[in-house]
Amino acid sequence: MIVAARAGGMSTKCAAETFQVTPRSIQNFVAQQRNTGTLEPGSCARQPSSRKITPEEENDLRAQLDSHPDATIDEHCDLWREKTGTKISSSAMGESIRRANWTYKKKRFTQKSARKQIDSSSAAC
Repeated sequence: MIVAARAGGMSTKCAAETFQVTPRSIQNFVAQQRNTGTLEPGSCARQPSSRKITPEEENDLRAQLDSHPDATIDEHCDLWREKTGTKISSSAMGESIRRANWTYKKKRFTQKSARKQIDSSSAAC
């Protein structure tokens, strides 16, 4: 309807006011009609990302995680590259680790509890 009004001789400014859109929107509609022949919306569906570690390889990843529980994600990337020859980013490795239902927790430091004991003993003086 907008493109038809514009093709019928209506100015861009007048069409924008009539249809309560911006003049740039009118220009975009006319250009889309001219370039594609249709005003149908384009596909905005996202392509599914390909997994760097496939479901078949998750058992190998779990074995690696079990044998190197204290390794960082970057170290796991290096270990994976050495084992499979496939380079993987740290974000992809992190996602694969989460998908394998394995969490990485920081080590707990025992120094903190010892410090509390020292602080409480000095308060008694």
